Amino acid sequence: MITYQEALEKIADACELLPVEEIPLRQSHRETLAEDVFLLEDLPLFDNSAMDGYVLRASDIRHASEKKPVILVCQGVIGAGEASQLSVGAGTCLKIMTGALIPPDGDSVVPVEKTLSEANRVAFGEPAEPGDCIRRRGEEMKAGERLVEKGNLIDSVVWGLLATANKASVPVYRKPKVALLVTGDELVEPGEPMKPGSIRNSNGFSMLGALRELGVETIDLGVGRDDRADLEKRLEEGSRADVLITVGGVSAGDFDHIRDLLAEGFLGFKESFYKVQIRPGKPVRFGTMGKTLVFGLPGNPVSCLVGFHLFVKPALRKMWGFREWENPVYRAILEEDIHSPAPVLNFWRGKVSPKGGSGEWRVVPKQKAGSGMLTTFLDANCFVPVPIEKDRLVRGDTVDVIPLGGF
Repeated sequence: MITYQEALEKIADACELLPVEEIPLRQSHRETLAEDVFLLEDLPLFDNSAMDGYVLRASDIRHASEKKPVILVCQGVIGAGEASQLSVGAGTCLKIMTGALIPPDGDSVVPVEKTLSEANRVAFGEPAEPGDCIRRRGEEMKAGERLVEKGNLIDSVVWGLLATANKASVPVYRKPKVALLVTGDELVEPGEPMKPGSIRNSNGFSMLGALRELGVETIDLGVGRDDRADLEKRLEEGSRADVLITVGGVSAGDFDHIRDLLAEGFLGFKESFYKVQIRPGKPVRFGTMGKTLVFGLPGNPVSCLVGFHLFVKPALRKMWGFREWENPVYRAILEEDIHSPAPVLNFWRGKVSPKGGSGEWRVVPKQKAGSGMLTTFLDANCFVPVPIEKDRLVRGDTVDVIPLGGF
């Protein structure tokens, strides 16, 4: 049985980057950028106003005060996007909108709320400095600088930056195709009558939901019954995906045909590891069918989701080109004791949140920890790993937390 870190290393070694494809920018949200993007132009491209106000020569109002305001004549308006021919003459000003081009000889913008106006006369009750409320050309970034690094998920911010960089299309790593096969004669779909010994198919829904939340392309192979021929057909279909996830049928039960098929090398399956020194989720199986990564997750609902978050998500990130593919780890203060059986790396569910205005984070562990209790994920937003050498963590300890949300 291998350690958690050893399992991650084996998974990482098996991952290959997915092919790159060029797609329109409008279709690229939530994709992964496949190359660095450099600015071809300064950002911003020209000096522009940071406020709605009046552009003027700062020297014209250097002696302005509340008691002795300086009156300037407004000679026009410059709107955002206008190629205005207006310029600022001595003793005059121009009304200007946010983002509008700063005209010749204008060196300062006074926000409109700091002025009083009547007709075309504007009163200024305090002095201004050259450069006030002006965004200078290239002050954010210069042409030739790297704007976005490859491996970034194209979220709302990156999407906007790519538009700023005039990228009508972008190279991205193809979205992973993930096939999901849930197994077991005991599984009953919602709406169907229960029989003695039956179990609702919660794994099918929680796993499909987890995959869809990541934005991957999902292939639902349905529920495979404990019939070898049926499972062979479903596995063959799943082997065409980039990743095949099976749920159930991987442990030591008499009817675990998935285990038997994989052990026989069905469709060229090569096992990398079986069982990891963690709890819950110990009976995880991983290997490959050609270029398809195969994860065999336990059938217990909690063990299944733990295996997904700890092993499947990092693999999807790595093959999808993410710069940072391993699960992030943060620190928080434990609010309640945790008693954990050793010697395994135990992943408790917990809820982490800010601790007042202290800048610290606190985490409250879920005290029920059974591998069949899916309710322990309700309101949970993190794992609290208890190191393999410890049998407890004490309230007040600063502990690791692994967030569950997002990609």
